[in-house]
Amino acid sequence: MFDDLEICQAVILDHFRRPQHEGKCSGETHGHVIENPLSGVELALSLAVSAEGVITCARFDGGGCAVSTASADLMVALIEGKALAEARGLVANYRAMMLGESEASGLGNLEALKMVRGAPDRLQSALLVADCFAEAV
Repeated sequence: MFDDLEICQAVILDHFRRPQHEGKCSGETHGHVIENPLSGVELALSLAVSAEGVITCARFDGGGCAVSTASADLMVALIEGKALAEARGLVANYRAMMLGESEASGLGNLEALKMVRGAPDRLQSALLVADCFAEAV
């Protein structure tokens, strides 16, 4: 699906220009702020997790560059409504895809980010949301 560079770029730019999951969750139970040491970009992740362990709200703030903003917007869209255990698995799958350790599975539009794997600075930006999630939960 995401073998076409133009399609990948369009997905990334769309979520950079028009992120749909910015902000902070009302009733936040988990959150973390992380900074990309290479670019100084800061990303905040806000999660509301129910007593049953389901992510009822997922939002982000910050980002800065197209890659970090798009990856954060796509990730929070993917994990919202999922159980924490399932979300952890999706984030681990995303990290493995980005590091070239495995092919994508169940990541939807996040697969578009694999186009930046060859650029270390962009890879760092793409992994920022995964690192932030790991610290938050």
